[in-house]
Amino acid sequence: GEEAAAAADAPLPGEKGDESAAVRRAAILGLGEVARFGEEQVIRAMAKRLEDRSGDVRRAVPEAYAKIAPRFGMSNPDGVMITSHVHAMKPFSDGKKFSCDDKTQDCTREKEGVQARWSCRDCLYDMCRGCTDSLRVDKIALTEVMSRLERTSENVRLVTLQ
Repeated sequence: GEEAAAAADAPLPGEKGDESAAVRRAAILGLGEVARFGEEQVIRAMAKRLEDRSGDVRRAVPEAYAKIAPRFGMSNPDGVMITSHVHAMKPFSDGKKFSCDDKTQDCTREKEGVQARWSCRDCLYDMCRGCTDSLRVDKIALTEVMSRLERTSENVRLVTLQ
């Protein structure tokens, strides 16, 4: 009853502050509005709230992730969001050489050539398929969620069932 509600509203163990569940939920939903614009650390931190004591807070995480990446998949006609650029990246090929503007260890530009290019034409920002894939906001979010599902703590099981 009241004790369970009070426990759900309390901060998580080891956390400082006196944020209520309502404040934690609002923070997650607010982060969903801004995290799609390149904040990988924020995306990863949001996933930690899947383990929150409050069901309302846990349910806010998928809602926030839906704001980050409303359509999953590389075939999205609107492109994909990556953590290193503010605009969506779309497949682009003009046959010209390019270099990845934020090269990652997964770079495939030399191996795949100019045909596997993702670009923001407004900013002339280019990435190969490998770099784009490794920085995809939706992939990072999904990885965080799946890692918690594999651990299947009681709180994560609850959010997946609700």
